[in-house]
Amino acid sequence: MIQRLFTFSRRLVIIAVVCSLIASMLVLLTGTVETLEVLYTLSSDWGKLSGKKVMVPLVEVTDLFLVGTVFYMVALGLYELFVDSRLRIPPWLEIRSVDELKSRLAGVVVVVLGVSFLGETVKGIKSLDLLLSGGASALVIVALTYFLGNHTHNDRTTHDGEITGAHSPEATDKSYDI
Repeated sequence: MIQRLFTFSRRLVIIAVVCSLIASMLVLLTGTVETLEVLYTLSSDWGKLSGKKVMVPLVEVTDLFLVGTVFYMVALGLYELFVDSRLRIPPWLEIRSVDELKSRLAGVVVVVLGVSFLGETVKGIKSLDLLLSGGASALVIVALTYFLGNHTHNDRTTHDGEITGAHSPEATDKSYDI
């Protein structure tokens, strides 16, 4: 009875997968619409364009695409980990553990913070506000780097892509019911 309950509850992760996928599509579509709006606005002001006028809205749109990518990676990672690991995807998108998913997401979060800060820099925000925003972003990046560097993993992937630890081929020869 308990075993069936665990087997069924593992499949409930599909709700998080579907919601993350919907969020990804929504953010990516919003980014697409905003890109078209930016292009329309820029084309109507063609003679008065400056670097800032072009860069700021395009950096903001890039930020949307990155956030949409984060939601997509969450959906894909959760699906691979809890629903079906036989999904045919490129090796660089494969997720073998929750730690690996967290590491990839943290990397994307660092990029999103960098792009957001770039957007603020280009907008010409006041020096003190820019310093505070940059400092806050830097603290988050340092914390994520520390967490990723010092977090102990049950699974390790070597530079050649070989898995060692609990999910190595030798360790996964066992049969599991859930």
